[in-house]
This record gives sequence, structure tokens and C-alpha cells, in this order.
Amino acid sequence: MTRGIPRWTSSNRLHKWLNPGLLVNTIRTIRGEDYALDYCRRQFMIQTARAEGYYIRIELLDVSPPVWRTMNVPSGIRLDEFSVLLMIAMGWEGSHLHQFRAGKQVIGHSDQSDHEAHLNEQELFIEDLFQEDISPIIFEYDFGDGWEHEITLLGELSAEDDLLVVIDGERACPPEDCGGPSGYDDLVQILANPNDPEYEEMLDWLGEDFDPEAFDIDLVNDLLAGLAEEDFTSFIKNNGEDEEEQDYQSDSDFF
Repeated sequence: MTRGIPRWTSSNRLHKWLNPGLLVNTIRTIRGEDYALDYCRRQFMIQTARAEGYYIRIELLDVSPPVWRTMNVPSGIRLDEFSVLLMIAMGWEGSHLHQFRAGKQVIGHSDQSDHEAHLNEQELFIEDLFQEDISPIIFEYDFGDGWEHEITLLGELSAEDDLLVVIDGERACPPEDCGGPSGYDDLVQILANPNDPEYEEMLDWLGEDFDPEAFDIDLVNDLLAGLAEEDFTSFIKNNGEDEEEQDYQSDSDFF
């Protein structure tokens, strides 16, 4: 039995028992034309997906010892939704901008002037990342600190699998705004030495106990299991979107 799948994922199969035309017309009336078109595309992606979900590994780059997670994620979700699952699994607050890099393309939700091509993550699906043998797939969080995660596809899932769950992982997510990999390395060294002159100052800055070796997988899975549509939408709206949104256009193919 699939545990804790939010109603916005591919596990919601209510449309199979309803008249499709009536359902789409109802959605159009209630939520508008754009939402109805997005719903139709999502259901098409779900029905034509190669798998019900994906088994992936996420590893934070340039950090030693490694911080990593393996998890199951459902198919048929948009990349902005996928980014939320990645941040929750790793332990990020979602207070900074992010982007994906896959093949020759950069995919995000706000205009980055230093990239010639920038695709909208709300218009692409997780299948777009995994449809070809594309390597590496990078998820970057917080452009100031520059946290880069490599995403590796380990396998495909069936409907009998748990489609939204962290399977394994090691070590804590670094604190927000600690200066990227080099700053985090300094932080860990200071915390390991109570005699360091910056030790007390670092504890005050963290504001709470922080154990670089700790990873509470049960807490993360409880967050994923309790993720509701309202919370999900709120997370996306507050995920660094304090900058003006732009329309993204690219004349090139996705890959």
C-alpha cells in the first residue's frame, strides 16, 4: 500500500472513475482554462509515463564526508513540485532560489541573466529529466552559497511501491547561509573543537544544537507523508519568489 501520497501526485486516480470531459469542464469552470490545460497535460504524462515513480539518489557536492539521500518520487509531477520534495528530503528551508541543470539546459522559476537559455520548471515534468540518458543532473540551491546536488536515477517503480518516501541517507543538511561548502567545512571544524575561539559564537549563531552526523529519516518521512496540497502550494509561493517572475522562452529543443 502506498503511504502518505499527497493528492496532487500520480497516485490520485479519481479521474479514472469519472467522465473525463465532464471532469475537465468542471475544473475549467472552477479553476480556469490554464489550470484545466495543466491538468490535462499532467494526466497525459501520468498515463504515458514509463513508470509510476523513480528511485533516485541525491548527493550534496563538494562536502566531505558526503551528505546524501535515496528516495522514491512519483511520476507525473512538475519540476517545481520535484524541487520541493528534494528540499524537504535534504533538509533545506526553501528560502532561496534554485534551479536544475540537465544536459545543455538550465531550468528554474526566475530569470537568470547569466544564462542564455532558461526554461520554466512549472512547464516541465520529472519525466523530462529522466526520459534520456542525461548526465549529470544538478539541482542548485541558494545561488549565493552555491549548494549543488547531483541527482542520479537508480531505478523505476511500480504502483506497488511506496511512491513518496526517503529510503536512506547520511548526515545533516548544512545550516542555511553558512557560506557554501567551504564555509560549512569551517563550521564543522569549529564545532568539533570546543577550545576554538569561535566555538561559542558559532553555537550562538546556530541557535540550536546541530550535529553534522545526524539525519532523522523518520522526521523527513513524516513531513513528506503529511504534505498536503495547501502546504505544498504555500511552500512554492514562498520559495524565494520575492524577485519579479519572468516569462521564459527558449528557441532550442529541451535537450
